[in-house]
Amino acid sequence: MKRFIILSISAALGIFALLSCQKEDDVNPGDNQSGHSYKFSDGLGVLAAVQTVSYVEVMGQLIPTYVNTASAAFLQSAGSATFVDAGAVKVTGKSLKQYANKAYAYENLMDPLSFDGGIQWQVGGAGQVPAFTHTVTRPMPSFSGYQNLPATISRSSDFTVQLQGRVTNADSVLVQVISTNGNAMVIVAGNSANATLSSSKLGSLSASNNAMVMVAPMNFSSQTFDGKKMYFVNEFAATKTAVKLE
Repeated sequence: MKRFIILSISAALGIFALLSCQKEDDVNPGDNQSGHSYKFSDGLGVLAAVQTVSYVEVMGQLIPTYVNTASAAFLQSAGSATFVDAGAVKVTGKSLKQYANKAYAYENLMDPLSFDGGIQWQVGGAGQVPAFTHTVTRPMPSFSGYQNLPATISRSSDFTVQLQGRVTNADSVLVQVISTNGNAMVIVAGNSANATLSSSKLGSLSASNNAMVMVAPMNFSSQTFDGKKMYFVNEFAATKTAVKLE
Protein backbone atom coordinates (compact mmCIF):
# COMPACT_ATOMS: atom_id res chain seq x y z
CA MET A 1 0.00 0.00 0.00
CA LYS A 2 2.86 2.40 0.84
CA ARG A 3 4.34 1.86 -2.62
CA PHE A 4 0.99 2.65 -4.24
CA ILE A 5 0.61 5.88 -2.21
CA ILE A 6 4.05 6.97 -3.47
CA LEU A 7 3.04 5.92 -7.00
CA SER A 8 -0.18 7.93 -6.81
CA ILE A 9 1.63 11.12 -5.78
CA SER A 10 4.26 10.47 -8.45
CA ALA A 11 1.54 10.14 -11.09
CA ALA A 12 0.15 13.50 -10.03
CA LEU A 13 3.54 15.20 -10.15
CA GLY A 14 4.65 13.31 -13.27
CA ILE A 15 2.60 15.47 -15.62
CA PHE A 16 5.23 18.20 -15.19
CA ALA A 17 7.94 15.96 -16.59
CA LEU A 18 6.10 16.30 -19.91
CA LEU A 19 6.29 20.09 -20.13
CA SER A 20 8.82 19.83 -22.96
CA CYS A 21 6.24 18.31 -25.34
CA GLN A 22 3.50 20.01 -27.40
CA LYS A 23 -0.32 19.99 -27.15
CA GLU A 24 -2.93 22.19 -28.85
CA ASP A 25 -6.05 23.30 -26.94
CA ASP A 26 -8.93 20.80 -27.01
CA VAL A 27 -8.08 19.44 -30.45
CA ASN A 28 -8.84 15.89 -31.51
CA PRO A 29 -5.40 15.12 -32.96
CA GLY A 30 -6.33 12.01 -34.93
CA ASP A 31 -4.39 8.78 -34.90
CA ASN A 32 -0.68 9.34 -34.33
CA GLN A 33 0.99 6.09 -33.47
CA SER A 34 4.44 7.68 -33.66
CA GLY A 35 3.58 9.86 -30.67
CA HIS A 36 1.18 12.63 -29.72
CA SER A 37 3.05 15.19 -27.68
CA TYR A 38 2.06 18.39 -25.96
CA LYS A 39 3.43 21.31 -24.01
CA PHE A 40 2.08 24.31 -22.18
CA SER A 41 4.61 26.85 -23.43
CA ASP A 42 2.12 29.74 -23.52
CA GLY A 43 0.76 29.02 -20.04
CA LEU A 44 1.77 30.22 -16.59
CA GLY A 45 0.44 27.18 -14.75
CA VAL A 46 -0.64 23.56 -15.02
CA LEU A 47 -3.16 22.03 -12.61
CA ALA A 48 -3.77 18.28 -12.80
CA ALA A 49 -6.44 16.08 -11.22
CA VAL A 50 -5.39 12.44 -11.26
CA GLN A 51 -7.50 9.37 -10.62
CA THR A 52 -5.22 6.38 -10.04
CA VAL A 53 -6.12 2.73 -9.87
CA SER A 54 -3.60 -0.02 -9.19
CA TYR A 55 -4.25 -3.70 -9.88
CA VAL A 56 -2.53 -6.60 -8.16
CA GLU A 57 -3.20 -10.19 -9.19
CA VAL A 58 -4.06 -12.42 -6.22
CA MET A 59 -4.89 -16.09 -6.91
CA GLY A 60 -5.85 -15.23 -10.48
CA GLN A 61 -8.06 -12.29 -9.51
CA LEU A 62 -7.26 -8.61 -10.21
CA ILE A 63 -7.72 -6.58 -7.03
CA PRO A 64 -8.08 -2.79 -7.61
CA THR A 65 -7.03 0.03 -5.28
CA TYR A 66 -8.35 3.51 -6.13
CA VAL A 67 -6.82 6.86 -5.10
CA ASN A 68 -7.66 10.39 -6.28
CA THR A 69 -4.92 12.98 -6.03
CA ALA A 70 -3.86 16.25 -7.66
CA SER A 71 -0.88 18.46 -8.42
CA ALA A 72 -0.16 21.97 -9.63
CA ALA A 73 2.81 24.04 -10.72
CA PHE A 74 3.14 27.68 -11.71
CA LEU A 75 5.94 29.07 -13.82
CA GLN A 76 8.18 32.08 -13.48
CA SER A 77 7.14 33.02 -17.01
CA ALA A 78 5.42 31.28 -19.92
CA GLY A 79 7.75 28.57 -21.22
CA SER A 80 9.99 28.69 -18.14
CA ALA A 81 11.09 25.56 -16.28
CA THR A 82 11.26 27.36 -12.92
CA PHE A 83 8.33 26.92 -10.54
CA VAL A 84 7.12 29.80 -8.36
CA ASP A 85 4.86 30.30 -5.36
CA ALA A 86 1.14 30.79 -6.08
CA GLY A 87 -0.16 31.08 -2.54
CA ALA A 88 -2.62 28.54 -1.16
CA VAL A 89 -3.87 26.00 -3.72
CA LYS A 90 -6.98 23.87 -3.18
CA VAL A 91 -8.82 21.27 -5.19
CA THR A 92 -12.44 20.44 -4.32
CA GLY A 93 -11.93 22.49 -1.16
CA LYS A 94 -8.88 20.56 0.09
CA SER A 95 -5.36 21.99 0.37
CA LEU A 96 -2.37 20.85 -1.65
CA LYS A 97 1.07 20.70 -0.04
CA GLN A 98 3.80 22.90 -1.48
CA TYR A 99 7.20 21.24 -1.91
CA ALA A 100 10.66 22.79 -1.77
CA ASN A 101 10.72 23.21 -5.57
CA LYS A 102 7.39 25.17 -5.36
CA ALA A 103 5.34 22.38 -6.98
CA TYR A 104 2.11 21.40 -5.23
CA ALA A 105 0.53 17.98 -4.62
CA TYR A 106 -2.30 16.57 -2.58
CA GLU A 107 -0.98 13.84 -0.31
CA ASN A 108 -3.48 13.49 2.55
CA LEU A 109 -4.86 10.21 1.27
CA MET A 110 -6.61 9.58 4.60
CA ASP A 111 -8.96 12.41 3.53
CA PRO A 112 -9.75 11.30 -0.03
CA LEU A 113 -10.66 13.63 -2.86
CA SER A 114 -13.89 13.28 -4.81
CA PHE A 115 -14.01 14.32 -8.46
CA ASP A 116 -17.76 13.81 -8.84
CA GLY A 117 -19.69 16.78 -10.23
CA GLY A 118 -16.73 18.74 -11.61
CA ILE A 119 -13.28 19.59 -10.27
CA GLN A 120 -12.99 22.99 -8.60
CA TRP A 121 -9.58 24.64 -8.31
CA GLN A 122 -8.87 27.59 -5.99
CA VAL A 123 -5.58 29.48 -6.19
CA GLY A 124 -4.77 32.18 -3.65
CA GLY A 125 -2.31 33.95 -5.93
CA ALA A 126 1.18 35.37 -5.31
CA GLY A 127 3.55 37.53 -7.34
CA GLN A 128 2.66 37.28 -11.03
CA VAL A 129 0.26 34.38 -10.43
CA PRO A 130 -3.30 35.76 -10.11
CA ALA A 131 -5.87 34.51 -7.62
CA PHE A 132 -8.65 32.54 -9.31
CA THR A 133 -11.32 29.90 -8.91
CA HIS A 134 -12.20 27.60 -11.79
CA THR A 135 -14.29 24.44 -12.17
CA VAL A 136 -13.26 21.89 -14.79
CA THR A 137 -16.36 20.28 -16.27
CA ARG A 138 -14.70 17.91 -18.74
CA PRO A 139 -15.26 14.33 -17.57
CA MET A 140 -12.42 12.19 -16.33
CA PRO A 141 -10.93 9.96 -19.05
CA SER A 142 -10.92 6.21 -18.51
CA PHE A 143 -9.24 2.99 -19.61
CA SER A 144 -11.14 -0.29 -19.32
CA GLY A 145 -8.47 -2.67 -20.63
CA TYR A 146 -6.53 -3.19 -17.42
CA GLN A 147 -7.52 -6.86 -17.25
CA ASN A 148 -5.65 -7.39 -20.52
CA LEU A 149 -2.37 -5.94 -19.28
CA PRO A 150 0.21 -8.75 -19.19
CA ALA A 151 1.85 -10.32 -16.15
CA THR A 152 5.12 -10.68 -18.11
CA ILE A 153 6.81 -8.36 -20.62
CA SER A 154 9.83 -9.24 -22.75
CA ARG A 155 12.45 -6.52 -23.14
CA SER A 156 13.53 -8.03 -26.46
CA SER A 157 10.13 -7.57 -28.12
CA ASP A 158 7.85 -4.63 -28.87
CA PHE A 159 5.07 -4.21 -26.30
CA THR A 160 1.64 -3.15 -27.62
CA VAL A 161 -1.39 -2.06 -25.59
CA GLN A 162 -4.76 -2.11 -27.37
CA LEU A 163 -6.63 1.15 -26.82
CA GLN A 164 -9.47 1.08 -29.34
CA GLY A 165 -12.81 0.68 -27.58
CA ARG A 166 -11.10 0.84 -24.19
CA VAL A 167 -10.32 4.56 -23.82
CA THR A 168 -12.89 7.34 -23.36
CA ASN A 169 -12.72 11.15 -23.02
CA ALA A 170 -9.00 11.32 -23.82
CA ASP A 171 -6.93 13.73 -25.90
CA SER A 172 -3.73 11.73 -25.32
CA VAL A 173 -2.69 8.42 -23.79
CA LEU A 174 0.60 7.75 -22.02
CA VAL A 175 1.82 4.15 -21.77
CA GLN A 176 4.73 3.54 -19.44
CA VAL A 177 6.75 0.55 -18.22
CA ILE A 178 8.58 1.22 -14.97
CA SER A 179 11.53 -0.82 -13.67
CA THR A 180 14.17 -0.42 -10.98
CA ASN A 181 16.49 1.73 -13.13
CA GLY A 182 13.96 3.98 -14.87
CA ASN A 183 11.07 3.84 -17.27
CA ALA A 184 10.16 3.66 -20.94
CA MET A 185 7.13 5.48 -22.32
CA VAL A 186 5.19 6.41 -25.43
CA ILE A 187 2.44 9.01 -25.92
CA VAL A 188 -0.27 8.60 -28.58
CA ALA A 189 -3.45 10.39 -29.54
CA GLY A 190 -6.56 9.66 -27.51
CA ASN A 191 -8.30 7.94 -30.43
CA SER A 192 -5.34 5.72 -31.39
CA ALA A 193 -6.07 2.04 -31.93
CA ASN A 194 -3.05 1.01 -29.89
CA ALA A 195 0.22 2.18 -28.38
CA THR A 196 3.54 0.38 -28.88
CA LEU A 197 6.71 0.58 -26.82
CA SER A 198 9.66 -0.53 -28.93
CA SER A 199 12.12 -3.19 -27.85
CA SER A 200 14.88 -0.58 -28.11
CA LYS A 201 13.20 1.43 -25.34
CA LEU A 202 12.37 -1.60 -23.22
CA GLY A 203 15.89 -2.94 -23.66
CA SER A 204 17.28 -0.03 -21.65
CA LEU A 205 15.40 -1.19 -18.55
CA SER A 206 16.65 -3.65 -15.96
CA ALA A 207 15.02 -7.05 -15.61
CA SER A 208 12.70 -7.16 -12.63
CA ASN A 209 10.06 -9.31 -10.97
CA ASN A 210 8.39 -6.18 -9.59
CA ALA A 211 8.00 -3.87 -12.59
CA MET A 212 4.86 -1.84 -13.31
CA VAL A 213 2.80 -1.02 -16.40
CA MET A 214 0.80 2.21 -16.48
CA VAL A 215 -1.79 3.33 -19.04
CA ALA A 216 -2.81 6.95 -18.49
CA PRO A 217 -5.36 8.66 -20.74
CA MET A 218 -5.55 12.45 -20.28
CA ASN A 219 -7.61 15.41 -21.43
CA PHE A 220 -6.84 19.11 -21.39
CA SER A 221 -8.54 22.49 -21.16
CA SER A 222 -7.37 26.04 -20.53
CA GLN A 223 -8.61 29.33 -19.10
CA THR A 224 -7.12 32.82 -18.88
CA PHE A 225 -7.19 34.87 -15.67
CA ASP A 226 -5.93 38.48 -15.65
CA GLY A 227 -4.12 37.79 -18.92
CA LYS A 228 -2.37 34.67 -17.57
CA LYS A 229 -3.22 31.33 -19.21
CA MET A 230 -3.67 28.24 -17.04
CA TYR A 231 -3.94 24.66 -18.27
CA PHE A 232 -6.09 22.03 -16.55
CA VAL A 233 -5.40 18.32 -16.94
CA ASN A 234 -7.63 15.38 -16.07
CA GLU A 235 -5.73 12.09 -15.93
CA PHE A 236 -6.76 8.49 -15.27
CA ALA A 237 -3.75 6.32 -14.43
CA ALA A 238 -4.31 2.55 -14.45
CA THR A 239 -1.31 0.65 -13.11
CA LYS A 240 -0.59 -3.06 -12.92
CA THR A 241 2.06 -3.92 -10.35
CA ALA A 242 4.20 -7.01 -9.77
CA VAL A 243 4.86 -7.38 -13.51
CA LYS A 244 7.77 -9.59 -14.57
CA LEU A 245 10.12 -7.75 -16.95
CA GLU A 246 12.41 -10.32 -18.51
